[in-house]
This record gives sequence, structure tokens and C-alpha cells, in this order.
Amino acid sequence: MNASVTNIEKYPGYACIQLTASEHVKKQPVHLCVVLDTSASMDSENKLENVRQSIKFLLNYLGPEDMLSLVTFSQYAKVVINKAHTISDEKEYINARISLIKSESNTNLSGGIIAAQDCLLNNSTYKQSIIILTDGHANVGVTASSDITKLSSNLSKLYIGTSISCVGYGTDHHVEVLQSISSEGGGSYYVVNNMEDVAMAFGDILGGLFTCVAQQVTVHLPIGTDIKSRYAIHNNDKTTDVIIGDMPCGMEAAFIAKLDISTNINITGYDLIDNEKFSITATVNNNTATSIQTKCEAHYLRFIVLELIERVRNVLSNGSIIITTEIMNDIKRIIQEISAYKQKDSNSIWDMLLEELKECEDNLTKYNINGITFDSQTSAQVLGQRTTFLGRMKGIAARTMSSSNPVLMRGFSNNTQKHISSQLQTMATPYSQGKQQEHPHTPILAASDINASTLPLPPIMNLTRQIGRCSSDNSEPMSIAPLVI
Repeated sequence: MNASVTNIEKYPGYACIQLTASEHVKKQPVHLCVVLDTSASMDSENKLENVRQSIKFLLNYLGPEDMLSLVTFSQYAKVVINKAHTISDEKEYINARISLIKSESNTNLSGGIIAAQDCLLNNSTYKQSIIILTDGHANVGVTASSDITKLSSNLSKLYIGTSISCVGYGTDHHVEVLQSISSEGGGSYYVVNNMEDVAMAFGDILGGLFTCVAQQVTVHLPIGTDIKSRYAIHNNDKTTDVIIGDMPCGMEAAFIAKLDISTNINITGYDLIDNEKFSITATVNNNTATSIQTKCEAHYLRFIVLELIERVRNVLSNGSIIITTEIMNDIKRIIQEISAYKQKDSNSIWDMLLEELKECEDNLTKYNINGITFDSQTSAQVLGQRTTFLGRMKGIAARTMSSSNPVLMRGFSNNTQKHISSQLQTMATPYSQGKQQEHPHTPILAASDINASTLPLPPIMNLTRQIGRCSSDNSEPMSIAPLVI
């Protein structure tokens, strides 16, 4: 793990904290626990069938050392598959169980989270993750957003190293809840609208698990530090902690904080290459190299763009036209500033930022012209996911009305994530077009396919190679206390 904290000359008092995960990786066994909404609304637009089929596609990439669990929730939650090893014989059983899943009634999201506890391991031999997929709002069981987030946060604490990613199907799900759950769980948040989207999201998550080199990554700052971040932030007695969570091979995490020169910060986590905890101390430096400062300025501007997106979301959500001219002027000003950077620097982050700003422009223009006939709520949901993608530098950007550049949509994913998500998307396409094969099959991803020397990294990264060693931990699962709010 590389860490740097650099003073930003252009923005006095602020520093850019940047973490970069090792390029060296070796696939370890994965335990994937899918927590699936089976409420009645999942029958609409073929949602449930699309998810069922995508999980079946996913099985082609899980080997005999991996495990799959599946929990469904509607009025009640139930464990459908519990820690099944994905060997050939078991896959037939798993496929049969998946085919039997039917939609029922309400949305008991809290019940699904609690039931997932029965499936989880506390064993560092496995890289474990939960995927929560829902298309609506919790209306049974625990329904308060803060309580649901606390439930999921407690689950992550009980099962050390377990990340939680969320997939919102369609535009009726609760954006803020899924954002918070995935943030506290150190995972990603996706918005999907069809089978190809579901398959891509599952592939990106699985690729991240196969190539995860560090988990539970946390940055500890002086208490009360002013922070610009989209990661979860916790204030403790002595420190303010920023929760990064999982870091796949080559991933970069970056945020802005108000820190004085020579201030020390601490980064902790668990190294999955060496199977040991790590603690790194980094000091705010005053590196004035143009390339370093430009990259830091890019991250600062990333948070200015995120603030603009939130302002646009507020307009679209609340139906206010009065302030759109002011926001539009601010967007145009930042577009000019970023365009000037792009002329001098080839970093692809500029294209990402410009795409987000142009999407905001398009939304405001259509809203001003069409008023209530413009589907502003849908656009606000999509922009909400894209703030998470851009803010946490994880996942796949949701498709928008005017832009879905596949390169930029996956700009923070490593090559293995891109490979698996693309393959699953390809497998899903014939099904969505009604041309499915009887027995689709893709070879299981071999360990040799995950090779640091052949992993093209996201273009905004500038990495130093770190070679680690791999060891195994055959410790038995620990006994776990009941999950409580």
C-alpha cells in the first residue's frame, strides 16, 4: 500500500490524501452472499428473472474453492442457499434453487440483512462480500434509514473484512439508504435497469473480490479535521476516521482534508497478500512538482464537481427552477477551468469530470424547457449513483440519458473487473433479446488470469510496483454474537 499526503498550493490549507493498492495480487477463495429483494414489484419489467439469470452466469466464474450464499426477503427473509461450494455437482443444485425463487409481497430489507448473518464466515481464508439488490423502499421490519444503515454497519463489524455492495434496480429504490450501506460496508453502489446492467454490476463486484489486496482500509486524521470525501466518516475520541474499505489491485482512493504541513496521519487495514494487519504513517509534504500538484488539483476539482452535481440533484428532486441560471453559470465556469487543464494534461479524470458536468447541463436545460413533463426524478436518482461512483472511485457509473461511454463508466475498475463484467454482459445480451442458449457456459476464471504483470490499470493511476507474498490462514470460523441495532 502506497500513501501520500500532499499540500495543494493552489488551495491553501488543503492537502490531498492518496492511497494506491499494490499491483501484486493472487486470487483467494471468495464467499459471495447475495441478499435479494423478492417483493411483488420485482416481477415488473422482468427484474427478478434478470437477476436469477445473472446469478447463474456468475456461477461460471466461481471455482470449487469459492462459495455462494443466497438470502431472499419480502414479507419475511429466508436463506435459500447457505455457503454452498461452487463445485460442478453443487452448481446444478444452486441453479435449481435459484430457478425456484418467486416474488412475494413486501420489502423487509432489515430482515434480509439480519438473515445474512446465518450465512457468513469469520475466516480470513475467504474474501467475503454481501451484495444487496433491491428495487424499492423498506416497508416492513426496520424501516428507518438510519437504523437499516446501523444494522449493516454492525454486520460488517461482526464479520471482520466483510464488504457490502448495493445494487438498486430501477429508479424507485432508496438512493440514500443504499449509498449509506455501501459506504459503511466499504463496497460499491450500482444502479441497474436491465439484465446486461445486472450482469455488469455482478462482474465488477466479483472481479474486485478476486483482486482485492487490502480490506478494512481506514485513514485516521486529527479529530475534527475538515474533510471533502464521499467515504464514510466516523468521529472517535481521538481521531476522525475515513472508511475506505476494500481496495482491489491497482485501486486508488483519494480525498481532500484541511491539514497543516508536517501533520502526521495514520492508515490502517488488513493486507490480503501477507495476511496481516498493516499500519502506515504519512506526513503532509510540500512536493511542488507540476505533475504531483496537477493530480492533487484534479482531486480537489473532483469535489467541486460533486458539489455541483448535488446542487443539480436538489433542483431536479425539489422542482425549483429559480436557481438554475446560477448553477448553470457555475457549471460553465468549471467546464472552462477543467478544459484548460485537459489541454495540458492527458489524465482521463478530466474527461470524467467534463462528462458529469455536461450531463448536469443537459438535465437542467431539459428541465427548464420541459418542466413537469421531464422525468427529473429518474435523472436525480442516476446522478445520485454517479456522485457515489465519482466520489469513492469505485464501481460502474450508471447510464445516463445522453452519455454512457463504456471507458469512462468503468474508469476506476481494474482489468479483471472489466474482463468479468464484459463477459457477463456478453452472456446476458442474448437472453435479453430472447435468443438465449440452452446451456451457456464461460470457463471459470483461473488464477493465471489474474496476473499483476498483465493487468492494465485505470489510466488515472500512477503506481509503484510492490511485490508481496501469499500465505494461507486455515483458522476455524469464530463464534459470533447476535446482530443488533
